[in-house]
Amino acid sequence: MNFNKNDITLVFLVFLFFPIGCQSCQTQRTFVIESSLMEENKTKIEEGNAVLQSALDNIVRQADSVMETPVHSVMQKPAVPPSGNKHDYLSRGTYWWPDPTKPKGIPYIRKDGNVNPEVSKIRDFHYMNELSEAIKILGVAYYYTSEEKYVADGLRRLRTWFLNSDTRMNPNLNHSQVIPGVSEGRKEGLIDTRSFVDLIDGVQLLSASESFTKNDLSGMKGWFSEFLNWMTTSEIGKGARMLENNIGTAYYMQLVTYALFTGNKSRALEALKGPIPELIETQFEQDGRQPKELSRTNAWSYSTANLNYWFRIARLAEHMNIDLWNYRTPSGKSIRTGYEWLLQYADNDREWTYQQIKGGDLNRAFSGIRSRASRKYNRLNTSKNESSNVIANSHESKSRSADAAQANQNAMMVLTEGQY
Repeated sequence: MNFNKNDITLVFLVFLFFPIGCQSCQTQRTFVIESSLMEENKTKIEEGNAVLQSALDNIVRQADSVMETPVHSVMQKPAVPPSGNKHDYLSRGTYWWPDPTKPKGIPYIRKDGNVNPEVSKIRDFHYMNELSEAIKILGVAYYYTSEEKYVADGLRRLRTWFLNSDTRMNPNLNHSQVIPGVSEGRKEGLIDTRSFVDLIDGVQLLSASESFTKNDLSGMKGWFSEFLNWMTTSEIGKGARMLENNIGTAYYMQLVTYALFTGNKSRALEALKGPIPELIETQFEQDGRQPKELSRTNAWSYSTANLNYWFRIARLAEHMNIDLWNYRTPSGKSIRTGYEWLLQYADNDREWTYQQIKGGDLNRAFSGIRSRASRKYNRLNTSKNESSNVIANSHESKSRSADAAQANQNAMMVLTEGQY
């Protein structure tokens, strides 16, 4: 049976008029992180909860380390964007390589899943991700400790990247994922700024401090308001909106986040009522498979990344009293079945037969998704192998230097997701 957009909208409106129970949706400071869980954790730490205190000790160490790292800006790149303005963000297409059959290798050709090392020579993407992670860590550390030093350091970084006229990034991605001989900027480049979703939660936490001035906050909201306008009016932005794979999901995850942050709730609601449920219909099969992601050479990585974007969109929708966690399209497609389909592989109930050239531990890669699903779905479908004691794994990881990053991730999960 085929369904048109009107069918999808009608079913979605039923969900809209039967909102989820979220009494605190209008007052929460953060958008993806659940403030109510952090409040509970803070109380438990004050009451002497050793597990949470251990996680906090880890976050404090991370925040202190962040403060020792240099502050970067888009102005530090040696290359100049095609616009001639270094304030414009610049990155290269990740999987594009010189064509050995062509003079100077141009135009480049695509090798899916194989990262061209030339990408790392332009550091804007690396610095931006580094900034987003730093601001989230500093924000969480400040929330639990009230140490103003974390706010001061966060402001130093935010002002450099977004606000100071000499160093700020222009609010566009006109030259994101450039491909020599092919494109000076692509719609696929909208994926580059996905980490700003985490950065905004960090900003929300830091802005509770009196030292985070009204001018700082209005400046940040002004920058993201301009960026949101670019996303919805530029040719590149409008092209990204039409993509039906993980980049389309990341586009709407960002759009809703920026709209909520800047107070543009009508823009968020418009997306949540129309194109977002339509995208669920397009991306998922009834059994939960994601065909467009399964066609990639790293099918597990892309499928889990896309589901993670969907989980974040569902969390963002809560602020508009909309339940995407349990929403089903007229044909029965949903992010919940998407989760259940991947879960059987994470649990090793079925062997992964799709390509995954990068390798890795399927269960570990799934831990963040499992953490949120276990709460949103009332702990249904949790793994028989589930590492329910996340912090215990964090302690084990700390004994192995190669897993230090996983230990840090686990500590963040404990304090912001409530899983331990």
